[in-house]
Amino acid sequence: KGLTYQDIEKKFDNSNYPTLDAQTINKHMNAHKQFFANLSDENEIYLTNMDKLKKLWEEDKEDEIRNAYTDQDLINIFNSNLLDTDKKEFLLVSLFTGLRLSETSSLKGENIIDNCVQIFKGKTKAAKRIVPLHKEINDIILKRSNTKNEYLFFNGNGSANGKKLNRALHKIIPDDDKTLHSLRKNFSQAMEATNVGEEKYQTYLFGHSITTVRHKKYNKHKVNIDKLREIIDAIEIKYS
Repeated sequence: KGLTYQDIEKKFDNSNYPTLDAQTINKHMNAHKQFFANLSDENEIYLTNMDKLKKLWEEDKEDEIRNAYTDQDLINIFNSNLLDTDKKEFLLVSLFTGLRLSETSSLKGENIIDNCVQIFKGKTKAAKRIVPLHKEINDIILKRSNTKNEYLFFNGNGSANGKKLNRALHKIIPDDDKTLHSLRKNFSQAMEATNVGEEKYQTYLFGHSITTVRHKKYNKHKVNIDKLREIIDAIEIKYS
């Protein structure tokens, strides 16, 4: 009683209370997020503020520090001699699918079905989705899915792929707020600019949760592939 906020803050600063490192906090947040996601799937009464909080946390955590590349940035990247064909094609697929680093790294021939990339699992439940192939990457994906290699790109190691790609990207565009993950923002912005398709289909393609009860309970998470194709086909990104 009578303590100011600064007094309380000082008491905590001078205390010996144990603290959690960032990795542990992240694990706790993920556990709570998955718990409420499961509740939402089992009982629609939980589709309330907590489910909205889960979705906001997921999006904010992912996009908090990365900026999209400009058109000129993309032209510089894809015209650079610092990137070999494998790296450029990996980046193009990321740019025109919006896939996360781990998702692109994990792609195998079995993920390519009916001219679509099918993600069977990912970092969140919503990551499981179907993304039709854009015309800019159709030949790349089909060529790579018909080889004897286990993975379409490199060796499936997302962490190693991210390090080598980001090193190369930073040499071309020396901006700490622009990384491989920025391509996902470019995809999102290009999708929004099309003015094609309902927001729920764009949300689905981006790998985020569609929280309506009808989609979860009655549609069983199924979507209209033709509407997804319409959105993907309308995307235009200047990169060369």
